[in-house]
Amino acid sequence: MTVEHRDLVEALLWSLAAELRGHRLGYQAEVAMALVAYLHAATGRLDRLVAAAERLGSDQWMPIVALAKTALAAGRRDLALEVFAAANRPGLQQDYLASRCLELTGQPPPAATSSQSSRPCRVGDVAARLAIPHRVGGQPRPTAGSSPPRPRPPRQGRLRLVLGAQ
Repeated sequence: MTVEHRDLVEALLWSLAAELRGHRLGYQAEVAMALVAYLHAATGRLDRLVAAAERLGSDQWMPIVALAKTALAAGRRDLALEVFAAANRPGLQQDYLASRCLELTGQPPPAATSSQSSRPCRVGDVAARLAIPHRVGGQPRPTAGSSPPRPRPPRQGRLRLVLGAQ
């Protein structure tokens, strides 16, 4: 596989992951993201290991360990530590990845770099950075110069719970 093909496959997988996440298909998006890591591991692209680990985070442990093992197989223990550091942020598998880092490299994972956020990203944060209007309370967010949204009338009881019906 040529470098151009690898770059194309990587771009397609990242795009697919973003589209799936946009359709609220989180599991399928994570599979596509993991495939990027396995692509880099299989092709030995040492220059992309840390970036892939940073995008994956600590929610998936198997692709991160595959990336670290790829670096170790190339004799790059320092790169394996960078991979674990890039993924070292709050997530489902953070503790397990720390134990695997210690097992594989002999050191605990370095702390996450300052460029990584320690809190999860929220929709409003992304929308504000990208100037994308998002919905707040069922209404579109007001833009500069527009009037605030009208309050909704209270919902009428659609579901009635009858206790002790005779």
